[in-house]
Amino acid sequence: MKPTEPRNERAGIEYLDHTADAAIRVRGRTVAEAFKRAASGMFSLMVDVESVHPNVAIRIRCGAPTLADLLVAWLARLLAECDVRGVVFCAFEVSIEQANAECTLSATVRGERLDIGRHRPALEVKGISLLGLLVEEHEGEWVAQCVFDV
Repeated sequence: MKPTEPRNERAGIEYLDHTADAAIRVRGRTVAEAFKRAASGMFSLMVDVESVHPNVAIRIRCGAPTLADLLVAWLARLLAECDVRGVVFCAFEVSIEQANAECTLSATVRGERLDIGRHRPALEVKGISLLGLLVEEHEGEWVAQCVFDV
């Protein structure tokens, strides 16, 4: 399922056709920008992100041995924060460091408690699949792709 048209036009996010689940491909000038867009794309599948206010700020830090594993860890952490706190996110400040075979992400994410009437929930993202997972630099831009279990 794809979001409605205004959200479908979000810069750098492409919603891919997928038989049973939802998939996105994002692009960014930096790997951090691609991760930011992946998070935005995931929440755009879940709610009307344009209606979410950035009232609550949460710091997140996670690590993984590869950028692809880091993308999964990042998105899974956001889902966990959403489930535990009842907060949906609309703004993401992301930095990524790679050193000594470890990738580390630090972020500040902003959003607010889910308001069913205003945020109009759509899909329930249950997890991130390893199928079709991709994070790579291609011709001067970063591309990230993932499939969401819905």
